[in-house]
Amino acid sequence: MRTLYIGNLPSETTLDMLLNHILAGALEHARILPDKNCAFITFLDASAASALLFAIQSRRLMILSPDVKVGWGKPSLLSPLIADAVARHGASRNVYIGNLDSRYMSESALSVVFSHFGLIDSIKIFADRRIAFVHMASIQSAMKAIMFLSCDAEWSSRRIHYGRDRCLHPSYFAISSFPQSMPQHSFQTSSSQSYQEPANRTVYLGGIRPEVTTKELCDIIRGGVLQNIKYMSEKNIAFATFVNAEDAAAFYRRSVQEGLSLKSKRLKLGWGKATRLPSTISYAVQHSCASRNVYIGVADDTITEARLRRDFSPFGDIELINLVPEKLIAFVSFTDILFAIKAVQVMRMHPDYIKHKINFGKDRCGNPPRERS
Repeated sequence: MRTLYIGNLPSETTLDMLLNHILAGALEHARILPDKNCAFITFLDASAASALLFAIQSRRLMILSPDVKVGWGKPSLLSPLIADAVARHGASRNVYIGNLDSRYMSESALSVVFSHFGLIDSIKIFADRRIAFVHMASIQSAMKAIMFLSCDAEWSSRRIHYGRDRCLHPSYFAISSFPQSMPQHSFQTSSSQSYQEPANRTVYLGGIRPEVTTKELCDIIRGGVLQNIKYMSEKNIAFATFVNAEDAAAFYRRSVQEGLSLKSKRLKLGWGKATRLPSTISYAVQHSCASRNVYIGVADDTITEARLRRDFSPFGDIELINLVPEKLIAFVSFTDILFAIKAVQVMRMHPDYIKHKINFGKDRCGNPPRERS
């Protein structure tokens, strides 16, 4: 259990006021329900939630009022996407901004920017050091803010990364602090972790003509959604990594039996290095049908190939841009599914793309293989 219910709060309680008393460990998210005078606080670490519950029930800690009630909330699992961000990047609710100029040297100015990404807990500004800390109510909101602002040209001169959660305090509850970086298996996630050797998902393609493009390689790969395609034209080789190992095996077996040719030259086939599918990608595929392909709806005359290339290339290498003007839609296919995941998360909130529907499209590599006559 990671979530605590805190009830019978004074009517004037704000999230900032409440979290000033929560010093047990880093939070995943927190929310107040003013009409019900209660709040729900979800920690990253279940032991921190237990320690806080014990401290309040044993009267070692009072939060705002002696009449406050506390108990367990609904059990939940930490999503692999957030667990991966915490483990790899030290993600937290706290967004650090460095090299601030006078334009954003006020709480109101920063609030206007960051409220687009979610509910704000608190804002601290240190004008003499030109830095600020914006605590969001959830890690997910902080992740959105950092992803978006890191790709925004207006914020390119500022340092933006995760800071320390203010609720992560050297606790007087005598529990250990939550580590800033933990291995993925330390988190309780929604999918069980397997520690056996991963099945191979990467197919090696060799003997490629030097004039071949990444698009042409993807045109001959069928039968499975790709995690990524890595083409090294100077070595005349490529590695196609599928999301599913079964699809990789079927593609390899079919290509060996029938032969795989490109520009009238038969390609060499083999296996690359076996790797696990990152939990970030697994979660996005299962819950959002993620693929390398980004769909853009309501693609009017303002959406051109040049504009899409300019706006989407900061997320990673683009394999193909396809406009379908008669249907007012467009597609941007990346070489890596991670690039597409970042693009969808950020561009859904981009002011220039608010009117356009941004989602994942279908990876054409996942189409059924062509039947041979």
